[in-house]
Amino acid sequence: MRIYSTIISVFLCCSPSFSEGTISSQNQKILNYIGEAVIHKPLEKEYQSQTLMHEFKAACDKANAKLSILKVDTSEYPYLIYGAWKEKSEYTKLRLILAGHKPNTYSFIGSVGGSKYFAVNITPYKAYPPEKASSIVKRTVIRMSMLYDSLKNN
Repeated sequence: MRIYSTIISVFLCCSPSFSEGTISSQNQKILNYIGEAVIHKPLEKEYQSQTLMHEFKAACDKANAKLSILKVDTSEYPYLIYGAWKEKSEYTKLRLILAGHKPNTYSFIGSVGGSKYFAVNITPYKAYPPEKASSIVKRTVIRMSMLYDSLKNN
């Protein structure tokens, strides 16, 4: 699923500033700023999709947070967890449990969500390839927003 750069490009090209098949200079600046997708297959088992899903589910169980949908986006690194709650959950409690669950392995880096849908990154900065960390940080918020919107709008 390497669609995010394409989607962002299409979005920017369809903006009012788009003309004659080119991206406006302002939109090109944004694309340049966020950088290219980071395609990196994590070698550590902790950051592979099945393990991330398992650990997040375990933290949700401890927080008594019921899930109706749980998925992992593996289109770029880091892999992101997203889904839907069966009922309103105590997100703050989940964050605390997740932070204490395996504190040397996972971190609550950021999330986008609401009372029904969410997208979250639990891969700590120390697991990012150092030369790609800047692009990863910039792109992750956009990716989480896109995942959240994809659930909300379906």
